[in-house]
Amino acid sequence: MTTVVPACTQGIELTVLKPAHIEGALHCLAEAFLDEPIISTSGVSYQALKDFLRPRIEQTADDGLSFVAVEKGQVVSVLFSDDNDETPVPYPNQAQWEPQFEPIFDLLGRLHAESPIEQQMHAEGLRFYHIFFGGTLKEARGKGYLKHLMAMALDWSRAKGFQVAMVEATSPGSQHTCQSFGFTLAHKIVYADVPFLSALGGQAALELYLLRL
Repeated sequence: MTTVVPACTQGIELTVLKPAHIEGALHCLAEAFLDEPIISTSGVSYQALKDFLRPRIEQTADDGLSFVAVEKGQVVSVLFSDDNDETPVPYPNQAQWEPQFEPIFDLLGRLHAESPIEQQMHAEGLRFYHIFFGGTLKEARGKGYLKHLMAMALDWSRAKGFQVAMVEATSPGSQHTCQSFGFTLAHKIVYADVPFLSALGGQAALELYLLRL
């Protein structure tokens, strides 16, 4: 699947993430992850992120679930998604990196468990399309690539029979993107109330967004 490129992205190919894109996508996502509040305060390294993401990116490339923007052969933006029903896969150096990721996993688990809206959807047996993360290289940001990839992903997921799109939005930018596509805020946890994130202060929050497709 390759889309017609909008005028504002001429020279950019918007397409399904394929095996040939994996290394570029890993770099793009790891770089973007390091700017996210949860990651930047937890001490997770660039290499830990690449190790964690690698088997998931390989799986999503096989399944055709994620999308990339490519400029002159380089991946400049990624929307990384998976089937929420799939069993999590082990990742390289998991024993080494697990202590860094564990507080984050626990927080995400709490976000989902505390959402009555999500729990009701699961009770209905709906199929979830999990938009795990989106990232753009620093030099390519501000051009709207992720919004184009989001539109592609939502159209694709509807066509494939998914019934709910789900995003854990960690920053104001990703939260605004979800709102612009009509997602519903299903739950949030204010960072100031989380011990390992309390230094972030203010009203910044991890927010869960859901959209019936």
